[in-house]
Amino acid sequence: MLADRVAETVGSWCFIIIQSVLLGIWIMLNMIAFIRHWDPFPFILLNLVLSFQALTQRPSS
Repeated sequence: MLADRVAETVGSWCFIIIQSVLLGIWIMLNMIAFIRHWDPFPFILLNLVLSFQALTQRPSS
């Protein structure tokens, strides 16, 4: 089933590490952007992306 594959993927250490690195890069690039911050602090766009991810990964009931 697709739900089982998604659960296996997002629950893996590989996914967690890659996502943590990408989030760190996102935040770092926005903090040191010299010309234009595409997602300035408090990172509203990042919050939206993570909320959408959480919505798609929630357990169905």
